[in-house]
Amino acid sequence: MPGLSEQEILGLLLPGYVEPPPRSEDPNGEPEWNVTRARVTESLLTDFGLGKDRFALVLVNGTTGACTQCGFTVVGILDPGRHRVVWRLKPEGYSGHQLETLSLFEGDSRLSFTFRYDAGAHEHNSYLRQVIYRPRRLKGGAIDFDLVWSDLISSGGANGVMWHSRCASMVRGQARTDWLYRRRSFFGAWLDDGTEGEAATAPLGLPCKDGEGEQRVEIRRVERWTVQPATGLLARASVRSERIDRAPSARFPFSLPIRSNAWARVDPKGPAVAEHKAELHSPTERFRIRQSHQSYGKDEVALLDRTGDGIRSLKDWHSEFFEGSIEALGWAEDESRFFVVVVFEGERALLSFSVEGSNDYWEELLDPYDTSWHDGFVMRSTRAARQQ
Repeated sequence: MPGLSEQEILGLLLPGYVEPPPRSEDPNGEPEWNVTRARVTESLLTDFGLGKDRFALVLVNGTTGACTQCGFTVVGILDPGRHRVVWRLKPEGYSGHQLETLSLFEGDSRLSFTFRYDAGAHEHNSYLRQVIYRPRRLKGGAIDFDLVWSDLISSGGANGVMWHSRCASMVRGQARTDWLYRRRSFFGAWLDDGTEGEAATAPLGLPCKDGEGEQRVEIRRVERWTVQPATGLLARASVRSERIDRAPSARFPFSLPIRSNAWARVDPKGPAVAEHKAELHSPTERFRIRQSHQSYGKDEVALLDRTGDGIRSLKDWHSEFFEGSIEALGWAEDESRFFVVVVFEGERALLSFSVEGSNDYWEELLDPYDTSWHDGFVMRSTRAARQQ
């Protein structure tokens, strides 16, 4: 890097950093529990489209300790002529890479920058995230950088035997200010029981690798983002999701058959509100549903009659097969069904359960960013609505 050596860069971005001795080759040597090692892994020179000043954009990766995920990454913007830090970021992750500059829209005079890093928190799970930052001049001539977009690019891991994996991309769209975020997520046990799933193709232009196409259930999502040229910020304009069953699944909730557009949300007119934090009456108070958090892995939704006698119960929302959380409970207006909004791995789905204990369904994927679902929502049959 012109004007700065690697040791000078590390000294600026990691104050007090001292290069440790080389690692011991002795297999019986002491682990490096408290040793920090760092390297400049990527760098480039740019003016960010802000004028004549040239900045050094650098990516530092390092480790502290000897555990599998004791790594860290630091992104720094340096003034190489004055040997000073202009801007510094240390994301909660490690293994940063693919440092690049880009234009957010056609005719954009400023250069944003992007990089990827692993935000995984467990040894057997990987969550690769991409971020995009855009420069902004401050009064007095200083510069700052705004986070304009961030999401997962790939992930994979296991919860018991319930595998999940994901691949995604964020690319420029056809319109001048459009971007497309496309994602394929896979859930379920591997097809190792002789069942052959749909051959892995490349829908959404994403050729997911490492055998993700061999998992039972796929969720595809396309988000359209648009740049606001006046601010340079990205805003989500639309979201479209669908579930594809590549093979039958016996794992909750993917064991539930899909049924779409059967119900529409309406404003509650009766007493279908939570009397306390975990209990909900049906519109005429004929039934009630109760959610209980007994312990991890033992969440339960119980259906009771007016007197409090149990009719049916739903258990194991967190299990060795599925990890999800219950966000909201609701009722059908005619009290024939009760509903659960469940959230898992960045997705949100509406499930419905028959009061009689049969014909349960995965109704539809919901907007994953819609946080308006709360206990007490009421659904009306779309067929009944059309007949009115």
